[in-house]
Amino acid sequence: MTPIDYIKRFSMDDPNLCDKFSRPDFLRLLNTDFIEHINKIEENHEISYIEFKDMVRTFENKFNTISSLKLGRPLTKKLWNAFYARFIIPTRAKYFPLTHRRILTLVEKKNRDNQKDNGKN
Repeated sequence: MTPIDYIKRFSMDDPNLCDKFSRPDFLRLLNTDFIEHINKIEENHEISYIEFKDMVRTFENKFNTISSLKLGRPLTKKLWNAFYARFIIPTRAKYFPLTHRRILTLVEKKNRDNQKDNGKN
């Protein structure tokens, strides 16, 4: 789907409805679109992690384009973060379990280091 498709589907072009769309439905549709793109790649070959990361960037750009084109308030970074946490991370874990575990280990280490640093103050 294009950004315009999302805007029309969720009435983001209507001044009276542009900020009243269902965020959960929007995120589910964005995820369906994301998974469809993965499936298209996998029709030809197994998706690589580089392709996956590029797709994430593409979808973040799509999200930002929707945000800039819709009427009313822009979409929030919090909404993108919700999409990332709810859909991107589990998809990464499914397709790239070793990379996912490595990332989680790095995040946990960073969080422990930050807690140690905060304890020194």
